[in-house]
Amino acid sequence: MLHLMTADILEVIRYIPHGILLGGFIVLCVACLQYIGGHKIVVRRLFYIGMFLIYFIVVLKTAFFSREPGSRVGEIDWRILPNWQTAIWVRTYALENIIMFIPFGILVPLFGRWAKKFYVCIPLAMLLSIGIEASQYGTHRGFCQLEDLVMNTIGAVLGYGIWFLSHQIVNRTKRGKEDEERKAM
Repeated sequence: MLHLMTADILEVIRYIPHGILLGGFIVLCVACLQYIGGHKIVVRRLFYIGMFLIYFIVVLKTAFFSREPGSRVGEIDWRILPNWQTAIWVRTYALENIIMFIPFGILVPLFGRWAKKFYVCIPLAMLLSIGIEASQYGTHRGFCQLEDLVMNTIGAVLGYGIWFLSHQIVNRTKRGKEDEERKAM
C-alpha cells in the first residue's frame, strides 16, 4: 500500500509548481488591486490566500484536470468502503482522500473569525468535495463516490483538529507571556 501511495503523492507533487505560479499570479493581482484602490495590504492575509490557492489548484489538478474527459464512466457509487478487506487500492484511495483534505481544515480557519468555526469549515469542505464529485460525474473525469465525500470530510475534520490544537497552544503561550509581563511590572 505504501508504494501505491508514494507513487500517487509523487504525481501530486508535480502539480505544485502550477499551483505556485497561478496562485502567486492571483495574489499579485489582488495586491495590485488593493494598492490601486488605496487599501492597506495585509501581507499575512495575502500569504494565507496564496497558500489556499496553491492547495486548491493542486486539488483540482489532482482530482479533475489530470484525467481525460470521458475516461471514467459509471453511476454514482453510494457504498462506503465496499472492498476494504479485499482490495489494497481501496484502502489506498481512502487514505489519499483523507490526506487530500487535511490542508483544507488547516487553511480555511486562517481566513478570519467567521472561518474559525467548526460548523463553517467542515460544511465548506463538504461543499468542495460535492462539487468535485459532481464535476467528475458530469464530465466522466472521475468516479462519483459517496466514499470520497466521507473520506474528504474526515480529512477536513483532522485538519481542523490540527489547526484548533495549534491555535490553542499559540493562544496559551501568548497569554502566558502577557501574564509574565504584567507580573514583572
